[in-house]
Order: sequence, then C-alpha cells, then structure tokens
Amino acid sequence: MKFNQKIFATLLTVILFVTMSGSFVQAAPLEVEIRTPSTWGNSNMMLNCYTSSRPVSGTQVSTWKRSDHSTQLWGYYKLSGGKRALRPVDNLALALNANRSYEGTVCNVITSATNYFNDYALNLVDYGMVGEANKIKIELPARSGHKQKVYVTNCGNYQLCRWKYASSSNQYWYMEWH
Repeated sequence: MKFNQKIFATLLTVILFVTMSGSFVQAAPLEVEIRTPSTWGNSNMMLNCYTSSRPVSGTQVSTWKRSDHSTQLWGYYKLSGGKRALRPVDNLALALNANRSYEGTVCNVITSATNYFNDYALNLVDYGMVGEANKIKIELPARSGHKQKVYVTNCGNYQLCRWKYASSSNQYWYMEWH
C-alpha cells in the first residue's frame, strides 16, 4: 500500500512540475492548406515546400498547383505570446522562416530549434471567412534593421514566395483546415 502511495505521489509531482514549467510537448498540430484567392484566376495554387521529397532545412517555399502532395500541408502550432508557427507536416522540426537580411528575401523553412524565435513566430492576421476558408495575411513583426512588418508575398504562379513589406493584394491567402 505504501509503495502505491509513493508511486502516486511521485507521478503527481512529475505531472505538476511539467504543467507548471510549461515544458510539455504540444499535441499534434492542426493541419491546414494555404492557397491563393480565386480572384487571381487559379484558386488551386497552394503554398508549397519547393521539393518533390521531404523538406529539409533551407527548402524554399513557392506557389504550386494543388497536387494533394504532403508538401502542401502545413502544421499550425500555437506558440507563446499569441504567436503561431507553420511547419511542413513532412518535417515538423522545420518552420516557415524569414531570413531578414533584406526586404524581398525568399521564404523558406528552417530548423526552428536553432533559429531565432522572431523569424518563425508568426501573426496570422485574420480578415474573416470566405466560404470555408479564413482570409489571412502571414505576418512577421519588425526586428533587426527593419522598421516594418513583413508578409509572405505571392510573386506569381509557380514562383518562389518572398517576405515583403505591406503592399498589395498578393499578400492575402486562404487557409483551410484539412
């Protein structure tokens, strides 16, 4: 009986420690598809890891026709401070990243554990529902030499996406839960 009480007390202590420290592993992410608005002439262009296999650190991000390939599915994670992370479902160690050495940098995915938190901690600015999708902008706060926020910008069908300052409608995306 005393042995069971010790096990219970130890287990309760571990649970309380993990809960209070916040150092728990997040459950599986929600899976989302992110596509271009239909007003661009082709609503089947998806935010896509530009690879035919599993994404690795440094894989660039583009738009590509809907193929139902896993490189077009993103894990949606909640982070501290109300931020979010978008991670390719084929490699959840990576996160959508902004290398902000200059405005117009190509979007890519980088290993988040070795990356600067503010280069992958996103704001998903919600502009409401459009059909079954949320109309959003994918935003990163200003930091380093940048005085403005940067946004994932569609540079055309089958083109690499870039981080740019606020500009035109090519920074809107539709996000749907998969």
